[in-house]
Amino acid sequence: QTAMVVSAKKQTTGVSVARTPAKSLAETLVANAAANAVRLVGAAVHSPLPRKQTAAAPPEKVTLNVPEGASPGSELTVTAPSGQQVTLTVPEGSAAGQQLEIELPAPAPAPEKVSLSVPEGAAPGAELTVTAPSGQQITLTVPEGVEPGQQLEVEVPGAEPRGAETLIMQVPEGAAAGSQLTVTAPTGQQVLLTVPEGAPAGSQLEVELPPPAPSGDTVIVTLPDGFVAGQELTVTAPSGQEVTLTVPEGAISGSQLEVDVPHAGVADAMKEEAMRSLAARSEELALQLAAKEDAAAQLQRQLAQQSVTLQQQQKALAAAGGGGANSAAAVAAVVAQSGASAEELQEFKSRIAKMTAQLQSAQQERKDAERLKAASEQLVLDLKHEKLHLEEVALKAEEQALAAQEESDAKDQELMDAREARMKAEVKAEQLMQRLNSTDERSHRLQADVDRLEAKYQEAHEEVVTLEEEKYRMVEDVEVLEEELEEAHQSTKRYYELVAEKDAALFAIKEALAAEKQRTQRLEYEKELAELRNNPVEEGGDDLGEVYAQIERQKATVAARDREIAKLQAEVDRFKYTVEEDNSVGGGGRGGGRTAYGAGVATGEDSDDFGAMQRAESAAQQKNEEEERRRAKEQKRRDVTDKEKARAESEALRRRLDTAEANANEMRNRLAQAERSAAAKEA
Repeated sequence: QTAMVVSAKKQTTGVSVARTPAKSLAETLVANAAANAVRLVGAAVHSPLPRKQTAAAPPEKVTLNVPEGASPGSELTVTAPSGQQVTLTVPEGSAAGQQLEIELPAPAPAPEKVSLSVPEGAAPGAELTVTAPSGQQITLTVPEGVEPGQQLEVEVPGAEPRGAETLIMQVPEGAAAGSQLTVTAPTGQQVLLTVPEGAPAGSQLEVELPPPAPSGDTVIVTLPDGFVAGQELTVTAPSGQEVTLTVPEGAISGSQLEVDVPHAGVADAMKEEAMRSLAARSEELALQLAAKEDAAAQLQRQLAQQSVTLQQQQKALAAAGGGGANSAAAVAAVVAQSGASAEELQEFKSRIAKMTAQLQSAQQERKDAERLKAASEQLVLDLKHEKLHLEEVALKAEEQALAAQEESDAKDQELMDAREARMKAEVKAEQLMQRLNSTDERSHRLQADVDRLEAKYQEAHEEVVTLEEEKYRMVEDVEVLEEELEEAHQSTKRYYELVAEKDAALFAIKEALAAEKQRTQRLEYEKELAELRNNPVEEGGDDLGEVYAQIERQKATVAARDREIAKLQAEVDRFKYTVEEDNSVGGGGRGGGRTAYGAGVATGEDSDDFGAMQRAESAAQQKNEEEERRRAKEQKRRDVTDKEKARAESEALRRRLDTAEANANEMRNRLAQAERSAAAKEA
C-alpha cells in the first residue's frame, strides 16, 4: 500500500505554471521573502532556528462544597463556569459541607473536517496521508466505490492547544546593541527585533513569536519540463493570486511541489516589509557612496599638494645646477628628497587608482540604487493597483457575504417554519393519542377480523400452493408440447428434403428418357433415308414384298425400343409413387402403347400411333404431378393444423398459468393487507 501526501486545503484544480520574466531587484527581494513557502511534496519545512514551546495555559480549577448525603466514594457531576461538565469521585476523608478544590482537565479539542480530492492512481483500499490545517497528519484508506478526482470529507481529531512559541537565536558577529535583526521562524514567519543592551555577539536570545498570520492556501503543482533547481516560476492559485517561487534543490521535471499561497493581507505585509528593507538598503548605499566620494576628494587634494611640492623641488634643482660644491650638496639633498617624493608620488598614484576604482564602484552602486529606487516606485504603483484589485475582491466578498447572510436568514425562516410545523404535528399527535385511547372496542373487532383474515390467509396459502403445483405441471406440459412440435417440424423438414431429392432424381430420369427418345427417332429417320437411298423402289417391280418385309422389321425394332422406353417410364413411376399407383398408371400406359402400335401395324399409320403414345404418357405424367401436388397440399394443411392446435394448447396453458399467478398475487395482497391491519392494531 502506497502512502501519498494530499493537500488538505485548496486542490490543484486551476493551478497554472508559467516561466517568470526578468525581474528587478525589488521583485527579487519580494520573492525571496517567501522562499520558505516552496518545498517538495513530503519534504519537511525548513527550520532555520531552533524553537521551544512554552507551557500551555494552566488548567481550570473550581471550588465546590461537598453536598449533604455525599459520602467518600460517591460520584458527583460538576459544571465549570465554561460549561464543561466533569464527573468526579468524593475522596476519602471528605465530609458534607467541606470545600474541595478540583482541577478540571482540558476540554477535548473540536474535530476538524478536511476536504480532499482522491489523487490519480489511488484505488479503493489504498492508503492516503492527509495533512490537516493544524499540521497533524492522519492515514486513511480509500473506501470502496470512490474514483480518482472524487471529493472526500474526512474528520480529523482536533489538535491539542499549544502555548506561545519562542525562538532561541544567537546574536551574529557585528550586531551591536540597538541594531535590528530579521529572524525567520520555522513556520516561515519573519520577526523584526532590536538587539538589547548587554547582548554581545555570540550570546543567546529568546524571542517570543507573535500570533501567526492566518494560513493561506496550499496548492500542489507539477514541475514542468525545462526547469531546474534555482529557476523561478510564477504560480497562479485557484483564487487568481500569483506567487513567484524558486525551484528548490532536489526538484526535477515532473516533481510534485507544495506551494503555500498566503492570503492577500499576508502578501501585502510581506511586500511592505520588502519595501522597508529596500528603502533601508537604499539609504545605506547612499551614505556609503557619500563617504567614498568624500574620501576620493580628500585623496585628490593630497595628490595636488604632492604635485605642487614636486614641482617646487624640480625648480630648486634646476636653479642649483651650476653652484659648485654647495650646489652639489644641494643637488644631492634635492635628489634625495626627490627620491622620497617619487616614492610618495607612486604611493599616491596607487592610492588614487584604488580610490578611482572605489569611486567607479560607488557610482555603479549609486546607479543600482537609482534603478532600485525606480523599481521600488514601480513596485509601489503595482502594489497600489493590486490593493485596488484586492479592494474590489473584498467588495465582491462582502456581496457574497450579504448573499450568504440572506441565505442564512432564509434558512432560519425555514427552521422557524419547521419548528412551527413540528409543534402542529405534536398537537396532532396528542389528538391522535386521545383518539387511540378511545378505540379499545374497535381494536377487539380488528382482532377478530385479523383472526378471520389469518384463516383466509391459510386457505389462500393452500390454494396458492395448489396453483403453484398446477402451474409447474402446466409448464411441463408446455415443454412436452414444444418438444413434440419441434419433432413435427423436424419430420416435415425431412419429408420436404426427401421430396426434393426424389424430384431431382425424377427430373434427371425424365431428361435421360427424352434424350433417348430423340436419339431413337433420329436413328430411325436416318436408317429409313439410308435404306431408301440404297434400295430405291421401282414402280411396278417385283421387290415390293421385300420392301414391306423391311418395313415390318424396322417397325419391330421400333416397337422393341418403345417397350424399353415404357419399361423405363414404369420404373420412374414406381420410384415416385406407390406400387398400386405404379401398376394402374404404368399398365395403362404400356397397354395403350401396344394398342396404338398394333393399330399402326393394322392400318399402316405409324406417325399417328407414336403421337398418341406421347400424348398418353404426357397425360399420365400430368396426372402424377397433380396427385403429388394434392398430397403435398394435404400434408402442408395437416402440418398447419397441427401447429395451430399446438399453439392453441400452448396459449390455453399460458392463460391458465396467468390466471394462477393472478390468483396468487391477489392472495398475497390480501395477506399483506391482513398483516398491515395486524400491525396497525399492535401499534
